[in-house]
Amino acid sequence: MATILVILTPSKAISEYRYFSKDIAAYWRIQISESAWVIDSELDLELIESELNGHLFEEDKLFIGYLAPKWATLNDAELDNWLSRPTRRWLKTAPDSFFGRLFRR
Repeated sequence: MATILVILTPSKAISEYRYFSKDIAAYWRIQISESAWVIDSELDLELIESELNGHLFEEDKLFIGYLAPKWATLNDAELDNWLSRPTRRWLKTAPDSFFGRLFRR
């Protein structure tokens, strides 16, 4: 399971995104602004992007990225509590970088 940030930069009024709202609702999530969410998912980012872009307009922009376990919030107790859950699972990184393995002797 990973914690993922999803940001939609809509080209139309947010009320035009009924179907996108249903798509994002399929994930365990918290909405942090009118067009930004933090979700939990075991899916790869490419698959999430594929699932979410089906109801977007051609001019829309979509950002999806892993959220690190180091974060800060200001005036958002709900998000702070959501991210601070003891059951939160962060994406685990490889113990050694590619170059570290390549040049190890």
